[in-house]
Amino acid sequence: ENGTRRPRGALSWLFARAVRGEADSDGDGVLRRAELWRFIRENVRMESDARQTPNLTPNRGEDEPVLRLGPAPEGEAAAGGEAPAPDPAVRIAVLGADAETLAAAREEARRMPERVEVVARRDSADLVWDARRRELVTRMGDVAARGAGLADLAGAVGKWQAARDIAAMSARGPMRLRILPHDGLHREGARVTVRLEGVRGARPTLFDLSGNGVVHYLYPLPEDPPAGGSTAWAWEFEVTAPFGADHLVAVSAESSLDSLNAALARLDGRPAAREAAQLLAETAAGASGWSSGIQGLFTAPAEDGQ
Repeated sequence: ENGTRRPRGALSWLFARAVRGEADSDGDGVLRRAELWRFIRENVRMESDARQTPNLTPNRGEDEPVLRLGPAPEGEAAAGGEAPAPDPAVRIAVLGADAETLAAAREEARRMPERVEVVARRDSADLVWDARRRELVTRMGDVAARGAGLADLAGAVGKWQAARDIAAMSARGPMRLRILPHDGLHREGARVTVRLEGVRGARPTLFDLSGNGVVHYLYPLPEDPPAGGSTAWAWEFEVTAPFGADHLVAVSAESSLDSLNAALARLDGRPAAREAAQLLAETAAGASGWSSGIQGLFTAPAEDGQ
């Protein structure tokens, strides 16, 4: 299915969301330039893993209305007298599946903690699962998880939602996380450097969420020596399986992160992306000087004919 890999631009997808009303931050039914720009700027960077940076010109007239959204009057019921169902958190399109596999995917979606809907159209999906090729692809066209079977969907969906939650959290206290020598596709055996800037406190915490939702706790380990107060850090890693779209997460704080580190270490090697995101949210709520960052790392086997 060549269409599986067709990318959809973050800008067009987010603009469609904006004019549906998600960018109307004050809820007055009028989408203004400032609201549209803020929504597009923050979300394009998040959705594209910082690989796209939008620009809006001319940059004047912030209060100028762009679109009147015409919201329903407060308290008005939907057609038929029932309130509309909430949008699902995640939409999955299933390709290359027989009727039995499609039914099994729908049942798997119903069991997931997130609100998940299996949809017929891939252009309305957040994730596309190609059952024949055993690949999970993001709406941006990146392979989220290779070798992904039905049993891997729950972990992959949990990871996808966890990455969104962590990105939203990081927007409030961002640090810069970079993949060197570039942020493109890295083949098996390649060596990449993770560079972190804007660290607060003695030393940061670093972990990885693989495409199937498995947590890999990376730093600090018990054998790592105490660190000073550097604001820039770097680690070097070799690209190994599993391949797909990993997300590296770094956090720092002026208060101790020992409890967080111990909890993340217990999640190491487990499909526990949801739990990792919840740990960060709970720790951030009580930490002073909290800062975090998230960055996609895209990997593939050494020989990949796609």
